[in-house]
Amino acid sequence: MLKAGFLCLSLLLIASAQAERKQDEHFPRKNGVLLLDDHCFYASLIKYKFVLVFYYSKNKESDDAVKELSKIEEKLATSNPDIHTGMLNTEKEVESQKKFPVYELPTFRLFKNGRRFDYHGTKTAEHILTWLELAMNVPIQINIPKELDDLRETTCVIVACFPGAKPEDAYVNFKKVSEYFVYDPKMTLPRFAVVTSAQIARSLSLTSGSVTVYKKFEDGEKVTYSGDVTYFDNLLKFVEEETKPVIYKHDLIGFNHRLHDVDVEYHHILFCSSKDRSYRQTFNTFKEAAKKYQDKNNKVIFIHVDTSHENIDSYVGFYHVDAKKDVPCNRMTKIDKYHSRFIPAKQDFTAEGFIRFTDDVMAGKVQRNIRSDKPPSDWNNYDVKIIVGSTYDNFIRDKQRVVFMMYYVPKHDASETALGIFNNLAKEMRSNQTLIFGKMNVATNDGELDVHIVYPSFKMFRTNGEVVKYRGDVSVSAMKAFIETGGASQAHTTDPHDHEGGAEYDFSWHDKAHPVDDWRDEEERKEKWAAEEREILEKSVQHEVGEEPHEDPKHKDEHPLKHLEPEEMDPDHMDPKKHADFENHDYNQKTQDHYEL
Repeated sequence: MLKAGFLCLSLLLIASAQAERKQDEHFPRKNGVLLLDDHCFYASLIKYKFVLVFYYSKNKESDDAVKELSKIEEKLATSNPDIHTGMLNTEKEVESQKKFPVYELPTFRLFKNGRRFDYHGTKTAEHILTWLELAMNVPIQINIPKELDDLRETTCVIVACFPGAKPEDAYVNFKKVSEYFVYDPKMTLPRFAVVTSAQIARSLSLTSGSVTVYKKFEDGEKVTYSGDVTYFDNLLKFVEEETKPVIYKHDLIGFNHRLHDVDVEYHHILFCSSKDRSYRQTFNTFKEAAKKYQDKNNKVIFIHVDTSHENIDSYVGFYHVDAKKDVPCNRMTKIDKYHSRFIPAKQDFTAEGFIRFTDDVMAGKVQRNIRSDKPPSDWNNYDVKIIVGSTYDNFIRDKQRVVFMMYYVPKHDASETALGIFNNLAKEMRSNQTLIFGKMNVATNDGELDVHIVYPSFKMFRTNGEVVKYRGDVSVSAMKAFIETGGASQAHTTDPHDHEGGAEYDFSWHDKAHPVDDWRDEEERKEKWAAEEREILEKSVQHEVGEEPHEDPKHKDEHPLKHLEPEEMDPDHMDPKKHADFENHDYNQKTQDHYEL
């Protein structure tokens, strides 16, 4: 009865969502897909909580992807009608791209409660639907205890325990919270999970009706919700708060790109070894200070860098920290065009000291620290001027001449090769009195830089204040054409930072050192756990079979359930008190619950 009731409720919700799709006359559709123009695009984001938008233009890849979109819409219409699909022609509709730029075509993008998530994988319906499950936080069904253990080792997990999928209202509300939850982009994607087996719940020490958050980012610490699980707003607030750390852990490589979030203006960073005697006390006072700023609309976040790791010298140097002399210490950074660094006047590791330094930096009372070499006396004697941190700002603000800058790293192969080409370019254009060249060693000098620049890098500063980044080949002819055409000779880019003079960000890293949440991981996980579950079921009941009964004297023709108590051999005769939730499981779950090793 319980399963039937829950099934009816689910079918009613799906039917209601499907009816809404059909009755919506204000939004034109074709085969269920919204046909979006700029006006309908914004209107759809207001009306619907979840919209999968397909951005396309006239090319073969878009034509192929449209076919996959039809498959996706057909599947969602029956499985998850709350997600609406739409298509937008980027060649005709341009206003919507000003607020939400598109960097490649075609593109699939999910808008979820106002926040967008881009899909970067193979454009097939199968992969995109798997990715949608991740983006929508569809709870994972825990069928064996090891599944939860695997999840806890990789990310933060929000697990609910509803044996037999009851109570229904709490179970449905948990699934709704998972859909509406928008994760912190500075963290790895947390996973929602649900346990519906009483036996699995007992083995995991989970209480029926509970919702627990396992915090991977805080050494596996767990916290259980104490309120009413059927109250949507409170449960969603609990999940949002408990999946965000008070202090972010920064390993200087893996999450480097995540923590450099343009929505956060300031970073307060503690550089301290976890092996230091005073580490625990210092960390706790830093955490105490961080709690004061949790409701500051994401203006500042607190970060801990564990300096006990090897080979960190070159990384911490970016923050103006000498690993041998300064650690332990704290610094603040501001995400502006200089990626400004701030150093406290004196070391104060009390909560009051951390708070005072934070407030002073945010109030503009602390000047940014400029790392700079001493300007060489002959800096102006060459075709390419030698610029250092202390002279950089004045040099690029030359209102009489166009400035073409090169940023390089000494003893770096690509930089060393480019330096020769850059010098030849300056010599060839020596007669141009409205142009000046400069170079700066970014390993020891500060300027308009960010951690994600690939060196060597080039920029042109025009007399009207416009800044244009050079993206072409490192050759005399290509760079000369770029300068003479005012930047028009290179391929245009939709990067919003290119012409604003702002800091340069690159959030497209997908290598092993900078992992992203991938649909392929989810598909591998499903296959792995399904195989493990089959193996457990196969090993749960042992059968010994000889060649033939009359030929093999060792043959044992035993009942496969002999190891169980008599009343357990037949499910119809099971003790209803001992196996109260048994009838709420499907066949496979029954087998596993009773024969798991």
